[in-house]
Amino acid sequence: MEVHRVHLDRLGNFFYTLLPKQNLDQFFEKGFSDWIKGDNVIIALYTVAILWVALGTLLIVYTEGTIDLLKRLVFIEKVRILAIFPIIFGIILIAGAFAYTQIFWLSLILGLLAFMKGLYLLMGPLSQIRGLINWWFTQASDSVIRLCGLIVFVLGIAMISNLP
Repeated sequence: MEVHRVHLDRLGNFFYTLLPKQNLDQFFEKGFSDWIKGDNVIIALYTVAILWVALGTLLIVYTEGTIDLLKRLVFIEKVRILAIFPIIFGIILIAGAFAYTQIFWLSLILGLLAFMKGLYLLMGPLSQIRGLINWWFTQASDSVIRLCGLIVFVLGIAMISNLP
């Protein structure tokens, strides 16, 4: 199987993404518009919404345990690798906005915000990114974390309730 290697370079940080060639060929043969019209987007949107509901619930009910778990996942040497998650979520939400008009504005705005967050994590000043992550995990009060959990929970429920 032939593999495409994508190389992104920013301030000495290197990221490699391996993409199977046949999957890329199928994607470009079918086209993005065919992918949006299929069940792929609805499955991806439900997955994002369920993850938000689960994360929001955990942040509200088990604040300390969830923060400890997230801290172990996020405190890594190369924080720019974390950019891939909001970028993927942003692309899924933006695609979902155009696939299902019931959630257009919610999905479009959240998708653009997630995508911009991913770009910031990828290209922003490293000291500022580390400071933000450090504040969230060490200085933010439990009430702030629970409020963010409630917002994430409500956004997940709003997505689920408006999907077909």
